[in-house]
Amino acid sequence: MVPLDRQSVPRPARLDKLGRTNAKDKNEPLRTELDRARDHFGPPSKAGKFEFSVYSDPEVKEALSKLSGGKCAYCEYYYDAGQPADVEHYRPKGRIDSPNGKLPGYWWLASDWDNLLPSCIRCNRPENLRLYDGTEMPMGKGDRFPIDDENVRAGAEGQHAGEQPLLLNPCDDDPRDYLRFVEKDQASVVIPKEDGEESLAARRARQSIDIYGLNREGLVTDRTREMVQIKLSLVILAKLVHLLEQNPPDPAMIEDLMAIERQKLDLHRAPGARYAAMARTLIDPVLKKIDPLFAAGGEIREYRWP
Repeated sequence: MVPLDRQSVPRPARLDKLGRTNAKDKNEPLRTELDRARDHFGPPSKAGKFEFSVYSDPEVKEALSKLSGGKCAYCEYYYDAGQPADVEHYRPKGRIDSPNGKLPGYWWLASDWDNLLPSCIRCNRPENLRLYDGTEMPMGKGDRFPIDDENVRAGAEGQHAGEQPLLLNPCDDDPRDYLRFVEKDQASVVIPKEDGEESLAARRARQSIDIYGLNREGLVTDRTREMVQIKLSLVILAKLVHLLEQNPPDPAMIEDLMAIERQKLDLHRAPGARYAAMARTLIDPVLKKIDPLFAAGGEIREYRWP
């Protein structure tokens, strides 16, 4: 999760789209969805379900994609490459799954630009998923929105200002103040920045990690691939700095650099790598010319930590 600048993208005009509660009633005045929601939710509250729609308008989705660069606002998965994004309500619009049961949602924020974020399906939709260590737990935000004190849970429009959310919002919070990445069992794992379990910062970090599923198995696998390539590049950088200081250059160090670059190429062309087909098209002809071992068998070498 990285900070996002809400002010960098103008509020989509479609959020103020005019419409009618009953499209067939031409005598009903045109109003915004928020105005119509106010009539529905009262007081007195009307019967039946209110259909929210303007938040899912293509213009809103495009603005959210610009806000995050096509990535999930929570886990940074690049959803634009392979799946449609969910328009996520930071504060749930329809209902809230709370320790006190199911409560009415923050209906007045359904079309509020400041309450909308782009999310991948895994971060947004609840399901049991496996963690990187093989254990399972419920992940995906869904209708969950934990706060520090349930006694101040908003029950009417405007009251949410008094709440202290326990989930991080990358437009309002700097995730770097709450989360840090560590290497555990050769995997890139996110943990709370503060060790104290009772501090508000640690609880916000833990709730965000668990509910958004920031350590789910597939995400950790993908993140670890990036971590390995970064670590290899850092080793190369350090060796190049040292090599520049040598006169004459050290042949053994040059061989080390070549071996590390080969490891990086193997990561790109491995069966589980993203875009492996494209990578092999570029890499394999070159390796066949310069690597006799590869030309003989085409094997992928096992990665060794530098």
